[in-house]
Amino acid sequence: LDAVRAELRDPHEVRGSLVVSASVSLGLGLLVPRLPALAARHPELVVELRLEDRAVDIVAEGVDLAIRAGLAPPDSTAYVAHPLTTFPRVLVASPAYLAARGTPRMPEHLEPHAGLVQLSAAGTTVAWRLSRGEDTREVAVVERLRANTPIALVELARAGLGVALLPDWMVQPALTT
Repeated sequence: LDAVRAELRDPHEVRGSLVVSASVSLGLGLLVPRLPALAARHPELVVELRLEDRAVDIVAEGVDLAIRAGLAPPDSTAYVAHPLTTFPRVLVASPAYLAARGTPRMPEHLEPHAGLVQLSAAGTTVAWRLSRGEDTREVAVVERLRANTPIALVELARAGLGVALLPDWMVQPALTT
C-alpha cells in the first residue's frame, strides 16, 4: 500500500534526504539564507547541512553534495564536479585603519600594510593576485594575522587590524553601510 501511494505522488516532487557539505563562510553567507525557500518549496526534502572548513571524503562520510570555494575537486573519476560561479575578490580595510596607516593606491603600496591572510585547506597562505584589465600581479604582504575561514577575516578587517582580500559577496553589506 505504501508503494502504491508513493507511485501516485507527483513524480516531480523532491523528497528524501540530502547531505550537503560546505565551508563555514560559504555555508553561512550563501546557503543558509536560501534554505528557508528550499524547505518551503520542497517540504518532503530533509537537508543535513554540514559546515566544515576541510576537504571531506564524500563517499566515506556519506555526503551527497559538497560545495567549496578555492578548493580543487579530487582527481577521481568517482566524482562529478561542476563550477557553479566565480567570486571576484576585493581589498578591504576599515576606515580607522586607513586613516591611521594610509590608503594604498597601487599594489606595491600594500607591502608595508598589515595583511589579514587566508590559509588554504592545506594550511598554506593563499597568495594575493590583483588584476586591473590585462595586468595581473602577485603581491607579497606582511602577514599580521592568518585565518582558515574568510568570515573571520571580515571581522578582523572591520576591527581595524589590517587589509584583507575577500570575496565581494562577503563584504558588500559592510561597504554599503
